[in-house]
Amino acid sequence: MYWGYWNGYEHAATISAGPLGPAGTTVWSTYLGLLTGTTCNPPTAGPSGTGVAAMMGGTPVLYVPGGDNLTNGTSGMESFYALNALTGAIIWKTPIAPLDSQYFLWASPFLYNGSIYQTVAAFDGYDPGCPDPNGEMVKMDANTGAIQQTWNASPPGCTGGGMWASQDVDTSDGSIFAVTGDPDGCAAGAEYAPAIVKLNASNLSVESSWTIPPPDQGGDDDFGATPVLFTAVINGVQRQLIGVINKDGMFFALDRSNLAAGPVWQTRIGYGTGSPLNIVSAAWDGSRLYVGGGGTIINGSFCFESLAALNPATGGYIWSTCANGEMNSGITEVPGVVIMGTGAVGNVLFLDPENGIILNNVPVASAVLGETTVYNGVVYVPVDNGNVEALGP
Repeated sequence: MYWGYWNGYEHAATISAGPLGPAGTTVWSTYLGLLTGTTCNPPTAGPSGTGVAAMMGGTPVLYVPGGDNLTNGTSGMESFYALNALTGAIIWKTPIAPLDSQYFLWASPFLYNGSIYQTVAAFDGYDPGCPDPNGEMVKMDANTGAIQQTWNASPPGCTGGGMWASQDVDTSDGSIFAVTGDPDGCAAGAEYAPAIVKLNASNLSVESSWTIPPPDQGGDDDFGATPVLFTAVINGVQRQLIGVINKDGMFFALDRSNLAAGPVWQTRIGYGTGSPLNIVSAAWDGSRLYVGGGGTIINGSFCFESLAALNPATGGYIWSTCANGEMNSGITEVPGVVIMGTGAVGNVLFLDPENGIILNNVPVASAVLGETTVYNGVVYVPVDNGNVEALGP
């Protein structure tokens, strides 16, 4: 298993006992840099995106965004890496953002048709001392790291539209669905922000888009969650939909073939754009959408955070459950259980997908800020102290 930490290192460890040692043995740690800024919050950060494990010819490789604008004390650029997955050795490194503490690679990349895609956003777009740069998606050759195309959410001379959530690819038609952040610095309508955009994966041209109408925009209503692809039968017709929650607490569902038509339905999950943030990435199991958000009322009582299952055709609630602690990561769903990590104390919730009843609430060492991963019945939990915990079956 692989994970990054804000000390600048990407790590690899065993998940079972073998020649390298017992489960949890560190195999390698590779320094991928730190970003430091005097006006941004937090002042320092390291690798944040989850790597993609794949094969490059006969070589196992891990594609991962770095944390550098300072690499081993030497000025560099925000860079993307291909590492040998067995040794941690750097195969190639591609600078994809200027040497500027305003930029950072928050999101996880994805691999599609021989290319790796990575987005660029502000280090802290809500901090007035750390302005929001132009949001970008960068497409690179997976074998060489050469930049093939770049798509900008804002036109030249403008800023805003940062993409700090991981994006999604629809392999049925070779399209990418990108969600963007707040507008900043352009005339109304000039930016794709805050927006859901369908891009052609081959050349990153825009095929369709929908931007939240200006009258409905607040002060901080960008998209900070990964969109989810799902299907629903509406009026007897199966529709291919995409859904994502906005930081204002509204979950939007749109038709993938025509984003410009606007939402097919929308459901309020949480309220406000302050704390807690509405940035939970949803999950889909083929029949229900699982969503999460902050600040809502369930059965007459206020819930700081909540998890819910929605009808994919209407957005109507099937069930909703209060959750203690902030939720900043994505929801994990495997047959028979929905899993969600929380902070700031640190717990992992296990819920029944049929009714939302909490089956188990397991404390962990510290806050869970990244999504859990399930493999062979073991749940791997990234925690805020820099470690990964394995919860047994």
